[in-house]
Amino acid sequence: MRCTYIKELEPLFARQAERILGLTPLGLRYAPGWAQRLEYPAALAEALGRDREQGQTRVGPHRADLQFLQGDQDVRDRLSRGQQKQLLIALLLAQAELLLRRRDQTCQFLVDDLPAELDAEHQARVLTQLRELGSQVFITAIDAAALDLRDWPEPARFHVEHGVVREVV
Repeated sequence: MRCTYIKELEPLFARQAERILGLTPLGLRYAPGWAQRLEYPAALAEALGRDREQGQTRVGPHRADLQFLQGDQDVRDRLSRGQQKQLLIALLLAQAELLLRRRDQTCQFLVDDLPAELDAEHQARVLTQLRELGSQVFITAIDAAALDLRDWPEPARFHVEHGVVREVV
């Protein structure tokens, strides 16, 4: 089921990553947590002796990983922190898009300090994608002036200070 999900998600992720990061072609690889040459029960059986010695299970879905690829190269180590943030945002947007397609259900997004590590151009790209999904979005920002919401339909702004929330008009 996970492999099927990733196959459905990959083209959506690639499109979101291109729109937000401008990187192409990006893809996903799912590593299930055991050697691909074996079925899961066989992998567990093969590892049983050593797992008992070490007191832990070293193969299985708990060891699964999702790799972000450009060609055959994992890109995570080659991206800046800002680009890594954009990569994860692209993944979340792709997941929200897949949910919308599968169940006709939108997501709510809680975005912590969008301006941190993203310049105005990349913020605008992310906001455009969020708006196109029709999601309800909550965004925090340490510097409200760094967040451009002019194109956002009727944004509400709030200020939180010492646990007190007030609407900013």
